[in-house]
Amino acid sequence: MAIFKGAGVAIATPMKENLEVNYDKLDEMLEEQIAGGTDAIVICGTTGESATMTEEEHAATIRFAIERVNHRIPVIAGTGSNCTRTAIQLSKEAQEDGADGILLVTPYYNKATQNGLIAHYTAICNEVNIPAILYNVPSRTGCGLQPQTVATLVKDVENIVGIKEASGNISTVAQIMHLCDGNVDLYSGNDDQVVPLLALGGKGVISVLSNVAPRETHDMVMKFLEGDVKGSLDIQLKYMDVIHNLFSEVNPIPAKRAVAEMGYCKNIVDVYYGGSEEEWKEMYIGSDNEYLKNATLHFNSTALPTAEFSVITEEDKVYVKNISEISGSIAVITTKYNDGILLDIQVERMIMLPSEEKYLFIPKNGRIFIWNSLKGMKPLSNEL
Repeated sequence: MAIFKGAGVAIATPMKENLEVNYDKLDEMLEEQIAGGTDAIVICGTTGESATMTEEEHAATIRFAIERVNHRIPVIAGTGSNCTRTAIQLSKEAQEDGADGILLVTPYYNKATQNGLIAHYTAICNEVNIPAILYNVPSRTGCGLQPQTVATLVKDVENIVGIKEASGNISTVAQIMHLCDGNVDLYSGNDDQVVPLLALGGKGVISVLSNVAPRETHDMVMKFLEGDVKGSLDIQLKYMDVIHNLFSEVNPIPAKRAVAEMGYCKNIVDVYYGGSEEEWKEMYIGSDNEYLKNATLHFNSTALPTAEFSVITEEDKVYVKNISEISGSIAVITTKYNDGILLDIQVERMIMLPSEEKYLFIPKNGRIFIWNSLKGMKPLSNEL
């Protein structure tokens, strides 16, 4: 039996300014996810920043989530590591704390062979009894699970029951399902491929999108599983732009920014929505969403307001400040020259909160160009 069917949120881990885990905010997020229809909590995965936590923080965060969720929905603990011993220890602690399952990413950096991966996963899973989900994301780890390796592990290791497949390769996924003869619970690890993987026999998705749209992600999966393929596909396509934006920078940066702005910005004044009022009412935003109660809603908007910035050039740096009451982004182009010949050019997009300020340092023999809109190509500053 699958640990869960539907959408499991790869929940972000909120931090305080001193970089400690913010358990009060995490508690709020867990409650919002459950109220929003999420089918499982996946704690301390990639989006949860497990790779940057100490082992103590990692274990404590898993324990907190298990205690707060209290069996209302499954909690799956991300306990993978590039160190087999560490993964075993985290997995045993998660089991003792009451986790419903564990998620085991491939050991990053070490670049294990396929036989090495089999040995790694077998060693971990022999130390625990709870179900384990393999996590294949070679773009992040530099180490991929081959279909035959997955089939061998599923056949030979009793408590390996599923795989989160984030390779992006549909042919690989199809081969996994073929070799496993359907005896593996498949979860999409890419929000933009939920429907395709469900069509190959998937049980659901372990989702970044669920951080900001738990109800819709749940519905996307359940509609498909209940036979409403078109309804599922409609949701998949509707949220493609949102999904793209959630991966516009390295995960979890955009997801955490979105969670912060949607859930914890208490002074939202205006909301600009491209659809009609009727379409807005159909979306699940939470009946008690205090952050939207006093906002002015603008329907059928074709253009969003643009933030304004002040730019001051100093001797070796540029001072930029968002002087608006809304967040905005700037494009920063940094160039380097030698005897008038362009040697290097770098382009970076920076998101700036209201009143946020930054110093950008001008490279030696270089210039900086700053735009707040690439549409008109009118720079805020190019006299540098």
